[in-house]
Amino acid sequence: MNYQDIKLALYRVETLAIDGLVTEAHALVEDIRNQGMAAMDYKHIVSAEARKLIREHKATVDFQVGDGATICLWSDSHAATVIKRPSPKTVVVQRDKATVTSGSPYDGTAEYSYSEDPEGGQQVFTFRKNGQWIARGRKPQHGPSLATGRHENFDPHF
Repeated sequence: MNYQDIKLALYRVETLAIDGLVTEAHALVEDIRNQGMAAMDYKHIVSAEARKLIREHKATVDFQVGDGATICLWSDSHAATVIKRPSPKTVVVQRDKATVTSGSPYDGTAEYSYSEDPEGGQQVFTFRKNGQWIARGRKPQHGPSLATGRHENFDPHF
């Protein structure tokens, strides 16, 4: 997804949320985040009202053990699996193996297959007041976040 595609998708998020299709808007936001969306773009394009609706919907996301998840960094994202649910506001995930099946991770065309990795690193995420799952011990604006579904994205520009 290039920058222009992301901007157009964010305008679509705004329309979906305001029209009451919050589940669809949230799914599109998650997809865009998994592709490396910058938080600044999100806040400048999607209205505060639409962001609030999406945040409220995100609070209903209920990760279960075995669910696929995505660890979102600044522009990279990593596939993971939920391995523990110690409390309603805490999940433990473990990194998955992501294997390129076609395309290239260097130009954004990569498609991946995923498998659980018993040796993968584990990370704890907690649900925060801002409606996001953030890595334990990190501030919401500075820490890795967790999204639904398994996705891998490598940004070669850094």
